[in-house]
Amino acid sequence: MMMQFVFALLAFAGVALAQGVQITAPLPGATVVAGSTFGIDIARPNSLSSSQDVSVAIGLATCGTSCDANDTSDTFGTILFAGPYNPTHHGLPSPEGLDYYSNYTLAVPGLFPPGEASLKVAHFTLIGAGMNPYIDTHNITVNVVGGSAKFKF
Repeated sequence: MMMQFVFALLAFAGVALAQGVQITAPLPGATVVAGSTFGIDIARPNSLSSSQDVSVAIGLATCGTSCDANDTSDTFGTILFAGPYNPTHHGLPSPEGLDYYSNYTLAVPGLFPPGEASLKVAHFTLIGAGMNPYIDTHNITVNVVGGSAKFKF
């Protein structure tokens, strides 16, 4: 019985990892301008298992002194978008296997502090025969310029 549980858990983990999204644009280290818009592409691989994408939340969190590219905290900072995720196939297969994309144009708040920031995505999907809920997160570090958190009186 325990072996069946472990096998089921590993199978579910493998299916879940195959559903994960990645930020393919902007690239890590890219510059975004406070008060302006930028494009973000969220990609995922083709799935051999049953799955239904539901939504994404995209946030921008200031890093302070430094960003950790492996930050998996729940802190999303300023929410730039929360809504549907409906990826479509974009031409030829990508070398990375991330063949399905959704593109969003988002605005960086004008008063967002300059410096390193973590651009974060949370992806909600239903996977497997039982349509089990699954959430994965991904983040990259970007540089924000032109913003100012200082107020003059």
